Amino acid sequence: MKKLLAFILAAVMAFSMAACGGGETNEGGDVSGEGTVDSQPVGEAENSYNPAKLSTFGLPEPSFDYSYEYYDVRSKEGVEHPEFNYIFEASREDTLAYMKEVSAVWGGWTHDSVPTMAPGDSFWFSTDYENYHISINWFVDAEDVCFMYVRDYSKNMIWDQEKAIDYIEGLGEYGTYGVHTNDYVRSGKTKPH
Repeated sequence: MKKLLAFILAAVMAFSMAACGGGETNEGGDVSGEGTVDSQPVGEAENSYNPAKLSTFGLPEPSFDYSYEYYDVRSKEGVEHPEFNYIFEASREDTLAYMKEVSAVWGGWTHDSVPTMAPGDSFWFSTDYENYHISINWFVDAEDVCFMYVRDYSKNMIWDQEKAIDYIEGLGEYGTYGVHTNDYVRSGKTKPH
């Protein structure tokens, strides 16, 4: 009987350890011994909220290269939300083709300057989808340089008074989603818009 009780107790303990994940949790809520999104820079956080990838927002990945530059804060109905900014170089034809891809996925253009595709033409495109708003801008006078931003209204920005910095609620440590626009500008770069 004692052997049976010891066996049952050992089995219960083994199941308990397996259910807990086998790691220790610190006060910050991170599990030690396991990689977390909090400790990974933008672009390396797999299977997580990663603004460096447009697919994070359900957007098609464009055929041309793009660069995630920084995040900013935008207010909607009294709540602060993140806005992610990107730069890319593409012809007006490729830019317009990507706009049409986004439009097909997100169900139409809400605001646009309809491109004529004439020499010297520049245009922009904007649409909303569920919790997201996107704007793509193409400028011929900047040698086919474009910028775009994605506003994510499903995430809230929180101001940390002690650190004097905004962070995205629920994403843990700072830096998992790149640099803030203020740091971007302080480093000598120019905002695209």
